[in-house]
Amino acid sequence: MNGGDMSLGRISTLFPLIIDHILCLLPIKDAVRTSILSREWRYTWTRIPVLRFNKNEFEGSETYLATHLENLTTQLAHLEQTIDLPRLAKEMIRSYMFFDAIKQTLLLHQGPLLEFSLTTNAGKLCVDLDQILSNLSRRNTVKSFFLLLDRDSEYRLPSSIFSMYQLTYLCLRNGYINHQPTFKGFGNLTSLELQHVKISTKTLVHLVSNCPILKSLWLMLQYTSEDNVLGDGKFPITCLIELLPLIECLIIDPCILHYFFLDWFPQELSISLVHLKDVHIKGIRLLESDGLRLLFFLIQCSPNLEKLCLDVDNAGLGLGLGLGLGSDPEVLERYNRNPIRIDRYSNIWLNNLNEFEIRGFFNFKLHLEIVQLILVKSPVLKKVILRPLDMVTKNEYSTITKILLKSPCISASADIFLLS
Repeated sequence: MNGGDMSLGRISTLFPLIIDHILCLLPIKDAVRTSILSREWRYTWTRIPVLRFNKNEFEGSETYLATHLENLTTQLAHLEQTIDLPRLAKEMIRSYMFFDAIKQTLLLHQGPLLEFSLTTNAGKLCVDLDQILSNLSRRNTVKSFFLLLDRDSEYRLPSSIFSMYQLTYLCLRNGYINHQPTFKGFGNLTSLELQHVKISTKTLVHLVSNCPILKSLWLMLQYTSEDNVLGDGKFPITCLIELLPLIECLIIDPCILHYFFLDWFPQELSISLVHLKDVHIKGIRLLESDGLRLLFFLIQCSPNLEKLCLDVDNAGLGLGLGLGLGSDPEVLERYNRNPIRIDRYSNIWLNNLNEFEIRGFFNFKLHLEIVQLILVKSPVLKKVILRPLDMVTKNEYSTITKILLKSPCISASADIFLLS
């Protein structure tokens, strides 16, 4: 027996669960290639509980799915050599073969499938993708499902996706949910990610309300006013908050206020997010009222918050205005409308906040005042991380550092990190 056979023999003696775990760590094309190792390994890959498909990886492989599906790429290569196909036609053939590879893989797959991930593009109507989702919904074993569509995809998700009642993790990127699904709910779902998805307010509320044990929620929705997809009325944002009694991690975009209305400070909240420990606001524009309203609202209703991260969008806000906001009348007007006065927020405390971070920090006076507010409202604060934009100069670094070192801080153990 040569060295290769001895190595193969050792691997074959491992427990099936360990072999399955090893195969799950490989790209699907490499996992299937193990079928050529020996007769014993021919169908080993068919029982792996995790399947991940990426269209870009498929197109870069000449022997995707090894002996089982190599004829697909052979057919494509033959067509491209013998026929002068337009670019669009070639793309259609590639898409067909990619989806066909997935369907054949699902047909050959044995045992429970626990995680399924698909990265691709899809048109408004895509029968192949509909069939794949229908297949997965009938299996009733998938726990984690990721559908990551290209930014320009206009795929309308079918109702079958809402029949996957066993899901614990659901991630959807791009596409439309343009109907209110009539489903019994995701009773086991603990994590929900909706990234750049187009969805109506009513459908969003219906979806979240049927996820009773949700612990992690990522909402970065794609707002549009061009049609009636979102035109079904607004609710107060407290309607959304009341649906999240167990939430621990919240990633959100101020665009959510296109779906819900929010006063500066609601007089009373019917529920507090007592389990919420981690809040990340992405794309927040601190010089605009929506960003500030959302920030302070979430602080107000999260008494046990431990980590707060602001990912600032500085686009179009007059960068390079200097520490005193410069002379740009529009920016000065925005700041004067919404100054951060500590006495205005006397009822807000962050008694459990350990870490505060601003990504895209600039030398706006408003940015500094927010940091100063956090410093005097967080008695157990340990770490403040500021990640400035590249255009911040060494002199500005020095000035910002001096200002913050002189700022009052209620925590005796807070460290400030100004990172490049």
